[in-house]
Amino acid sequence: MSLTRLLRCATRDEVKSTLLHGVKGHPFVPEFDDQVRCGVAPFGKSISSRLMFQYSCTRWLRSNANAFDVVLVLSSMISSLLLGEVARKRGCPVVCRIENSTQGLAPRPWYARLRDIDANRYKILSRMNAVIAKSSLVEAELSIGGVDKRRIARIPQHCDTEHFSIASVDERHEWKQRLGWPRRFTFLFVGEVVHRKRPLLLIECLSDMVKRGLDVQLALVGPMSDVEYGRAILREVQKHRLEERVLWNGFNRLIKVFYHAADAFVLPSTNECMPSSLIEAMASGLPSIVSEFAGSTDVVEHGKCGWIVPMGDGERDVWVDQMQSAVRRVGDPSLGERAREIVVERMDSRVVWPQYLEVLRGAAHEGGWNASA
Repeated sequence: MSLTRLLRCATRDEVKSTLLHGVKGHPFVPEFDDQVRCGVAPFGKSISSRLMFQYSCTRWLRSNANAFDVVLVLSSMISSLLLGEVARKRGCPVVCRIENSTQGLAPRPWYARLRDIDANRYKILSRMNAVIAKSSLVEAELSIGGVDKRRIARIPQHCDTEHFSIASVDERHEWKQRLGWPRRFTFLFVGEVVHRKRPLLLIECLSDMVKRGLDVQLALVGPMSDVEYGRAILREVQKHRLEERVLWNGFNRLIKVFYHAADAFVLPSTNECMPSSLIEAMASGLPSIVSEFAGSTDVVEHGKCGWIVPMGDGERDVWVDQMQSAVRRVGDPSLGERAREIVVERMDSRVVWPQYLEVLRGAAHEGGWNASA
């Protein structure tokens, strides 16, 4: 989705693209000139489907890689990187974009115990023509892992700042009414309901704030990908009698309306790179309270457009304090204005796309892309 949105900024004479994927029933994406589905995507539970996906993609790349100027790998999962190796060995330049951090650049699959998956990732990445890192921490991890600094391009996450914009106070009230939300100060969480993103911590913080007499609520927007973890959240909501203050919304493509209805954005993840939800929230003028994950310190100016909470002992108390700070400054427009200003200047899709194009074109040239060039 991130690349699709970025391609909307490209002209047809700049790039011609083919999407190679393994998602059954994937709709046609007009931003790509062509789409090829090989088997079933490797995140399925079936080992046979994973192997078939790898086999099908390998066969296709061996036959077609030479028809392209460059292959862009959109994940540092070992399965994706191995496919990049297939293209590289066929003589096609390869660029990888890193989507995660602090766990060997991507969450460890169950089979990581069988051999040193992380070490293999770095070895493969070190042979690529270029690697795109979204944050300074990921850039540092790549360098420590043996990737040549001259092959690392630091390009941040992006969003369309014409689509995501600041809503007025009256508009926020109106969107709350349309969504059926009570007219309270609303914290917004956007993302999968999984342990890594820790929405359960937000329920605990909400309980503490209500006990202190604050009239606040929490909106959760995103799929419940971890059912057991979702049940744990429901039990916590019932335990603290927060049923009327926790607003479940599930997955929704019209995410813009939720940013317009909320008053502050919250994301206590333990592991991120630079999530789209944070950038979109900032572009929408929301002050953000986030964990100190990769990318948060690159974009959130503590106390000026949001707050960064270090992970560790006493973290929950700090989260409550910073969330209370957002409530106290609800009438201060400078937080949202500064948040949007940062995104417009550095992370608008129209600013980021030329950076991607420079790396892709550089990688396609003999010798590969060079950051010092």
